[in-house]
Amino acid sequence: AEQLVAEGAEARDLRSRLETLAREQWAFFQRHPWTLSIASGRSVLGPNEAASYERALSTVADLDLPAREAVAIVDAISMFVRGAARNAAEAAGAEAATGKAEAEWWTEREAILNEVMTAERFPVLDRLAADGGFDVPPDTENYNVRFIVDDFEFGLQRMLDGIERYVTDRKR
Repeated sequence: AEQLVAEGAEARDLRSRLETLAREQWAFFQRHPWTLSIASGRSVLGPNEAASYERALSTVADLDLPAREAVAIVDAISMFVRGAARNAAEAAGAEAATGKAEAEWWTEREAILNEVMTAERFPVLDRLAADGGFDVPPDTENYNVRFIVDDFEFGLQRMLDGIERYVTDRKR
């Protein structure tokens, strides 16, 4: 069974516990990307999966929230991680799936993109692109994977901000 919460996590603050949960789930999907193709809508919940879920739920068990809200916090984190991990795995496997290196794939589409993606037609997209909204470091090997990972990092912190705020406000 994968351990989703580090030993002693119960003693740490909520944000640390949830971040550990998210990062360990991310690491699990990086080690076992094939699990992302298993439908999650009707989990079988075998003993290992149930044990992992139990550990995940233990991250919120002490919050004195309604049970449904506690479960929803863990599930929201897990859905976010799974979605980002799926996108990253698809991006990482795109070259093998298509037979085209990323740079080659984009180069082949550059002319049509330049024709269709005009500033007149997509002014917000154009402005954000011009302002660096889609930039990644120049030495990035796989643009899409890096972009997804950067968005994951940003999104995880904002999700934790919101959960932390929500729990704090509920205690008032």
